Amino acid sequence: MPEDQGYDAPTPQPTSTDADQLLARLEKKPGTQTARGLREHAHMLGFENEAAFIQELQGKKVADVGSGYGGLEIDIIARGLPLDVTPISPRAQDKLFLTGQRNAIMRQLGRLYTSETLDAAIKTYNEQVVHAYAHDLPFPDESFDIMLDILAATHYTPKPGDISGASEAESRAIYQKTFAGMIRPLKRGGKLYIKADCFIPGLSKGREAEGNNPWELQIMRVSGHRVDEIHRPSDGFFTGVVVTK
Repeated sequence: MPEDQGYDAPTPQPTSTDADQLLARLEKKPGTQTARGLREHAHMLGFENEAAFIQELQGKKVADVGSGYGGLEIDIIARGLPLDVTPISPRAQDKLFLTGQRNAIMRQLGRLYTSETLDAAIKTYNEQVVHAYAHDLPFPDESFDIMLDILAATHYTPKPGDISGASEAESRAIYQKTFAGMIRPLKRGGKLYIKADCFIPGLSKGREAEGNNPWELQIMRVSGHRVDEIHRPSDGFFTGVVVTK
């Protein structure tokens, strides 16, 4: 068990309903949906190249928590790769979402595929996506070999001062539930890859003094699971973590 770094879990814990309500407010924040494909995911997670990232996913059951517009899955579908990736997103697929999704996908991946190919992949993604929050995933224990949280659940944990209206105690308690919710469906020895700007000094409001040890990372380090930092091969920049169950 890693050494306790002085973090005391807040009490009482919010219920799933409380967390749902706070997180739902964040969904109204503009500009929170992305359409990054395989190449961008490989770069953010510190893989040498896209091929190395694909190799990591091959033959494994993967869950993409907070898949947003589905750039990763749509890239995989359009390319015809035999990868088993379950997209998970709480966002309702209303007209506004679908319009923004198609625009973002065409902008990000349109140089790689025809519009017909992407439209078909978008349709498949929207049929496959599981609507759920990270703290309340509808999967049995030990369902996945890999879980991805790329600028999603950790990145958008409610913070004091944001649109959610969460207090600091609520923010920390909700992230404890979020982190535990992502760990639970992982198989023993499985990996949770996390990329979030809270790891980078200066990119989160009021967090500059925390350096590379924000409270999200503190929660991970006292969880009893192995936590390794991810550094980009090109320049050694600290870009995320991988948690091994």
